[in-house]
Amino acid sequence: MRFHVDRYLKDMCLRARQNWRLKQAQRSSPEAAAAYSEVHSYLEERSHTLDVVTKKNILYVPIQKNATSLIRRSLSELGDMRSYSIYGNRVAKYGNPATFDEVPIEDFYRVLTSPDAFRFTLTRNPYDRLVSAWASKFDGVPLVPSKRFSRGNPSIDTYLKWRQASDSSLPEGAGQSLSFEQFADYAMAVCEQWEDPHIQTQSSMIDVPLLELNFIGKFESLNQDITRLLDFSNASDELRDRVLVPVNPTAPKDLTDYYKNGLTEKVYQAYEQDFDRFQYSSDLGQLA
Repeated sequence: MRFHVDRYLKDMCLRARQNWRLKQAQRSSPEAAAAYSEVHSYLEERSHTLDVVTKKNILYVPIQKNATSLIRRSLSELGDMRSYSIYGNRVAKYGNPATFDEVPIEDFYRVLTSPDAFRFTLTRNPYDRLVSAWASKFDGVPLVPSKRFSRGNPSIDTYLKWRQASDSSLPEGAGQSLSFEQFADYAMAVCEQWEDPHIQTQSSMIDVPLLELNFIGKFESLNQDITRLLDFSNASDELRDRVLVPVNPTAPKDLTDYYKNGLTEKVYQAYEQDFDRFQYSSDLGQLA
């Protein structure tokens, strides 16, 4: 219950503040206000967002299952964005950085358009990303709706809602869970529908109006590519030492254990744009 009160109060205050900022920007910087409104409308419709560290001139497109926890925590620390609970002893911690809806509109517009800004994301081999999504969200998890006033499991809730509307033959219930093959069938059916960001195509997640990324790294070369971020932001040696420690790691796996009975080709076809755009091989044995 407390989690929902915290989030509700925070979201309500942020919306009020950003609406006030938009009205001010419409008078002082109409170009920035128009750009913000266009991006906001597009992302809100898709329950997607952008992370922004204005003091470091950084914009990040989060793509779930691609080291997002590590990157967001690092950005939060780079921007000195401590979060506090409204309860207890107000312990500070680094969590998520500010989203584009939480920063001044003129500052967001500057980072969105400046040639000197670092606008980036990380992609991941679609075969590997799909297994990671299943392992963290569905493997062995009962297919029951979240309890009211709990954090719950939004991915399960989304699946159950989709199942009821689209394919009632799929499993549900406390004694049921999705096999990887069943999960893959579900993911392929909704990967362009903005149902769940963990299985949404990566290409669609970076195709945001007015946004031009100037660096697209890869999960497969995480240590090397995240160094670009650390160098750009003049990160401290202390942060550099800590940032390469995996957050929410997935155990190493042999993907051939998961992709059987023609599933490899079906997943390739569903996520073909990601394979082609980010130059991943359709060969299951070549992840990079």
